Amino acid sequence: DQAGQFDSALDAAVEISGAPARLSARAVLRNDGTLQHGKIDLRGLDLAALAANSANFAALKSYALKTDLTASFALSEQGNLIAAGFQLAGSGKIATAPLKTDLHVNRFAVSGRYDGARSRLIFDKFALAGPEISATGKAEADLTWEQGAVKTAGLSLDGRHVRVALAALFADPVALA
Repeated sequence: DQAGQFDSALDAAVEISGAPARLSARAVLRNDGTLQHGKIDLRGLDLAALAANSANFAALKSYALKTDLTASFALSEQGNLIAAGFQLAGSGKIATAPLKTDLHVNRFAVSGRYDGARSRLIFDKFALAGPEISATGKAEADLTWEQGAVKTAGLSLDGRHVRVALAALFADPVALA
């Protein structure tokens, strides 16, 4: 474009370990070819399928959740994440061997942002609804980094309408306002 930037776009049907999903991405590159900012929209991502054939995502194998993700981001000229915004929603179940039952998730939704200047991850709103557990709230995490990885995270959580109905933990359902 006239500002010396290159706009690019991708819209594709993808398959991850046999599970279909839809990927849309938009990016703006600087005149030197480095990524400046962009947006990703991923619909129908199956986390268990993602974990099935990838050592990098193996930790997700117990999360049989089908999710939709939208994220926007901005990078510095050095490639560091300056800011990001995200929305994540879906449903499914989570295998929990210690509880001897799966957690059924009728719906979950999370929206938030990352402030790179303050190394703060902000969950503006989260909601989880299922027969075994439900909650709403917001949270913030202050992160410290070492060699490109999170070293520590300090978490502040404001949970509302928490309900837990797990016989392995409580004889009767527990609710907290």
